[in-house]
Amino acid sequence: KIPTRIAIGSNLAIVFLSTLAAFLGKALTSQIAWPLALPILLTVVPAAYLGASLSRRVPVDTLRLILGICIALAAVRIGAAAFTASP
Repeated sequence: KIPTRIAIGSNLAIVFLSTLAAFLGKALTSQIAWPLALPILLTVVPAAYLGASLSRRVPVDTLRLILGICIALAAVRIGAAAFTASP
């Protein structure tokens, strides 16, 4: 069994790497609207530090519940997209 904090950290690392690859691909092909993206880019780092700080203070059971809810919501969204996508 993988500890919850390790699972969350590993998931975040994987998401970061895949997002970075997508971002670089879009940036290199001039597909980013920088005026819209800049505020997001400026808040990502402080938000990451805030999230890391909060995760140290939140009990593991609460983190596990939040992680489960996020996974369930992602599954519902993916399932809904699969049924509404055109062939």
